[in-house]
Formats: sequence, structure tokens, C-alpha cells
Amino acid sequence: MSTPPIHSMPPQPGSGAESARREQRKLLFFTSVMLAFGAACWFAYPHATKLTKQWLGRRHLSELRQHLKDQNWQQAAAAMRDARRWAPGDPDVIRACLEFITGIGGDPRGTIGLIRQLQEAGAATADDLALMGKMHARLGETSKAREIYDHLPSEARQKRHGLELHSDLLKADGLYELAIEARREALQSSPNDSGSMLQLAVMDLSSNDPSRRSAVRERLWQMARTGNPDPLAAIELLATTKELTVPQADELSQIVETTPATATRRETTRLIMLSARMRLSPYLRADIIDQEITRWKDRPPSQTTPLVAWLAEEREYARILRMVPAQTAARYTDLLPHYVNALRGEGKWQDLNKLLTSGGIDSAFPAQKIRLWQVEVQIHLHPDPARARQTLARIFEEAGRGDDLSTTLQAGTLAEKLNQWDLAQNCYQAIANKHSHTQEAMLAKVYQMAEYQHDGPGMLKTCSRLLALKPESTPLLSQKLYLQLLLGVDLEIVQQELSRWSKPDEASRTDRLNLLRAFAAYRQGQPDLMREALPHVSKPETLPAGERAVYAALLKLTGGDAGKIFRLVERISPALLLPEEKTFLRRAL
Repeated sequence: MSTPPIHSMPPQPGSGAESARREQRKLLFFTSVMLAFGAACWFAYPHATKLTKQWLGRRHLSELRQHLKDQNWQQAAAAMRDARRWAPGDPDVIRACLEFITGIGGDPRGTIGLIRQLQEAGAATADDLALMGKMHARLGETSKAREIYDHLPSEARQKRHGLELHSDLLKADGLYELAIEARREALQSSPNDSGSMLQLAVMDLSSNDPSRRSAVRERLWQMARTGNPDPLAAIELLATTKELTVPQADELSQIVETTPATATRRETTRLIMLSARMRLSPYLRADIIDQEITRWKDRPPSQTTPLVAWLAEEREYARILRMVPAQTAARYTDLLPHYVNALRGEGKWQDLNKLLTSGGIDSAFPAQKIRLWQVEVQIHLHPDPARARQTLARIFEEAGRGDDLSTTLQAGTLAEKLNQWDLAQNCYQAIANKHSHTQEAMLAKVYQMAEYQHDGPGMLKTCSRLLALKPESTPLLSQKLYLQLLLGVDLEIVQQELSRWSKPDEASRTDRLNLLRAFAAYRQGQPDLMREALPHVSKPETLPAGERAVYAALLKLTGGDAGKIFRLVERISPALLLPEEKTFLRRAL
């Protein structure tokens, strides 16, 4: 069978050209739409990106604030990092970060930086500025703090941060009693804030007023029994009071078990109550500890850190060493510091040395901390301090010469144990220079180290810095004037200071001031004034050894009783004196 032919339609004139034109119009239209869309994306991208990043950052804020409320600081820090990664400049994110830093009592400069970011975004409040002033005051930048306070509106001054800033300024001026009252007023201004109420409770519990202590205990019991606002914190404070009885301790322990809280938080409070129970019933101590260890025996080592930390606080070092193998402590670094503390407490320095040099400690554990422990071992096992000093000097450098406060402080403390006063002084001085809020405490240590080295100029320099921090301090002023007279420097300034220090108050009648007046007259070559001042030193035998030597020398120069002079100096050891004081001792003999 033949296939029939296929007939096609004859082509229409112009149909191919028309089809091509339609395709061209479609392509042109599609291209125009794409170009318009591309242009719109180009112009809208920055705004869309900003909004998207803002949304991605803000979605972590509810999680962050919940962790802050539960005091889960590690989880809060992780949520804060996530939020800042997407929206570092968003005011809501910055404010949440500010809440985190203030919640953990973080670095004042970090707090100031966040508030300045809020200022740049136009989102800073007067309360934020008061908080910034507090941070400046904590750093010792009193002039900046005072300037901020002077510009605060009256309403902000009556709120908590404003009142606390006022308290800090009063303290800087040496008005300590007024500062304490201002601090109380600041805490009372936030009655719904559990943190404020607990801080106020701490202040009242240490008060000398029995009625105030009784009232705060009643408030704490109410907080514990009603569960509002922070019953566990109230229970922890009540556990430390001397008035606590055994039945009350049992009641608080029952409240702990029924209080809604995270397992870690409740466990911490429960262990505090066990310590209180042992304090009230010391004859039950061994039984309580045995029962508690039994309670934890089925938990894996990674979960036993709270128990081991509690045993370390209770100085139950032998129990820790029986309970935790060295290999376990090396593997679980949360346990390691408490295990090392137990070895230290039991004096097992050889065992500690073996642990630190075995190489079994998790590599993630800070190497500087291990080296600090190695220095302790060297102090106890090796009589030559040179190696330990070399290690400490290395740690000091690796800690950024004071940048790492904790490590530098530990290095200074160990250097002090080694009698390496100069190295300890360098550590404390570096901390004071780089962490302003530690200046008063660290400069006092710097002064002590200079004193151990019989370094008069170093003592004077440090005393001057301390006086700048506490300009109202009479002891610091008198010590500075004494050192200046002893070293023979700035004598005109000393005379001016003594002239201003002429009020008829109790301070002006002290033996030390009269000694300073006699000493100044000696330096100026005025024997008559020296003779006039010396008899007013009523109890020279109570003066420190160096000042007693100076007094005896001045008394001898003015023709004083030889027997009295000898009795004053006969028991003074030259090893206790500065080189300049030794000169006066020789003159007195």
C-alpha cells in the first residue's frame, strides 16, 4: 500500500516576519523588566540588607534576655555574640548587650563604649548617662563623672543610677557616711528590683544597728517563703546569719527543694544550706558530707564540679583526692582547679608536679595557669628561686604586662612569696596603671613592696599617687610630708602644706604632726622652732621605728636628755629602716 502524500498549507505572505517581531517585542519587554528589577534591587539592597540584618540580630534578643533573667551567663554570652554578629549597630541589640555587661559586672570601659554607641544612634537616655558617670567614677575619672552628674536632669538624679553616681562622688570626696546613705537611697529607689533589694539586705546585715539587722532578716524570710522576687538569693543570705537556728535551716532546705529554678542554681543554694547546717551542728559534719558524696556517686565526672568545688570551700581536701583520680581531673578541666587546690591543701607538691609535667592535662586549659602552678611547685620543691622568678617574668610578659588582670595579680602574689619584691612591685604597678578601678588597692601593694626594698623615693612616688586618689586622707598626707622631709625634697611645698594643716582639730594635736613641724624646722635650719615643737610630741615611744630614730636625733641636736634618747633607740633594728633613717639613727647614738 502506498503512503498518501502529505499536503502542507501554503505559506502566508509576511507571516514569518510578524512572528519574529512578536518575539522581539517579548524579548525587549522581558529585558526591560529585568533591568528595572535589577535597578530596584540595586537601590533597595542597602535598605533591605539593613532590615534583614536587623531582624536576624533582634531575633536573638528574647533568648538573650531570658538567659539574663535565669543568670545563665554562658548562654547569654553566646546569644549576645549571635545578635551582634548580625546587627552590631542596632540600638536594641546594643541595649541588650549593655544589660548583659552590667549584669555580670563587666569592664567599665566596655560599658562606656556601649553607651557611646547608643548616643551615636540617638537612643541614649539620661539614665544611661548616669550609668556612664558611674563607670567613670569606678575608673577613678572623677572629673568626667562629676561633669556628667552636673548635666543630668533632676529627675535622672533621683533614679538609681543617678543616686549611685552621687554616692560615688561623695565617696571620692571622702564623705563616706554620706556616701553610704546615698547608696542606701539608691537601692531603695528600686523596690521591685530583686538585685537592689538583695544588695540593700547585704548592707543592712552588716549594720551595727540591731533593729536594722532584724528588719532585713524579716524581709528575707518573707522573700524566701513567698517565692518573690528571688527566694534562693534570700535563702543564701539567711544561711550566713548568726541568728539562724537548726529548725530554720531545715525549713530553708525544704524551700530550696520546692523552689522553681534551674538545676544548677538550686544545687548551689542547697550546698550553701548544707554548709550552714554543718556550722550549726558540727558534730554532724562527717555524716552530712558522706551523705552528700553518696548522693552524687552515680553522676559522671563532668557533672560533679559543684560538689568538688563545695568540698574545696569546706577544706575537705583529702576527700577530694580520694574521690577524684588525677587522670579524671586532668581530663575534665572544670575539676582541675579544685583538684589542684586539694593537692595544695594537703601539701602534696610532688604529686602536683607529676600532674603538671605528665602532659595529660587537656590542651585547651590555659597554659599560663599551668605555669603559675608550676611556680608554686618550684617554690616548695626547689630552694633556688631563680627558675621560679624566670617563669614569673615570662608569665608577666605573656599577660600583656598587666592586660590580663587575674594572671598578673597571681604572678605578683607568687613573686611576693618568693621575696622578689621588685617583680611583685612591677606586677601590681602594671595592674594599677591599666585597671583604674584597682588603683587604690594595687598602689597600696606597690607602696608595701617599695617599703620592703627600703626604696624611699619609690614610697614617696606611690604615696603621692594614693593621696591624689584620697585627697582628704590625713594619714596619707602626713606620710607624704614625712617622706619629703626625710629625703629632703620639695621642702617649700612641705612648709606650705604644714601651714595649711594648722587647724585646731584633733589631727593637729597628734605627735606625728608635731614631729613633722620639728623636722621641717630642722631642714630649714631653725633650731628655735625645732625646740618649740619637740616637747609637744607627748609619746615618742609609740612612733614607728624610723620616725623614732628621727625624733631621737633631733632631740639630741637640741640638747635633750641622753638617757631618754638612748631608751628610744636602743631596740631599733637598722634592718627595719630606710637608708636615710639609718643616718638619723647613727646621729642619735
